[in-house]
Amino acid sequence: MSIKVKGNPFPEGYTCIRCGKCCLYRHFMMTLSATSEDVSRWKREERYDILKYVSTISPDVHDLWVKNGEESHRCPFVRKDRGKPTYRCGIYETRPEVCKGYPHGKKCLNWQNLDEER
Repeated sequence: MSIKVKGNPFPEGYTCIRCGKCCLYRHFMMTLSATSEDVSRWKREERYDILKYVSTISPDVHDLWVKNGEESHRCPFVRKDRGKPTYRCGIYETRPEVCKGYPHGKKCLNWQNLDEER
C-alpha cells in the first residue's frame, strides 16, 4: 500500500512508498522538534509513551526522540511491516507536526534516491 500525499511539497504525482527512510535517517531525526501544540495534545491524550521522548528546552522548544538525555538516531515509533520492505508509523494519528509536514520544501530521502537513479 502506498500513500498519495496531498498538500505537501512533494513532486507532482509523488506517492509515498513507506520506505521509512525519513524515520530512520539519523541526521534528520536529530533535528526534530515538537510544537507546543503537539506537547499539549499528547498531554491531553495522556500519551506518556510519546512524552517520555520529549525534552523541553524552553516553553516553546521541545526536542523530539530524546530519552535519558540521549537523542535517538531513529524514530522510536516506526515499525517495519513483517515480511515487507515497508514501514508504518505507530503514532500516525497523533504524530508531530514536523512529521505531518515532511519533507518541508525539500525532496524526501526516497525521492532524492529515485531522482539520482534517473
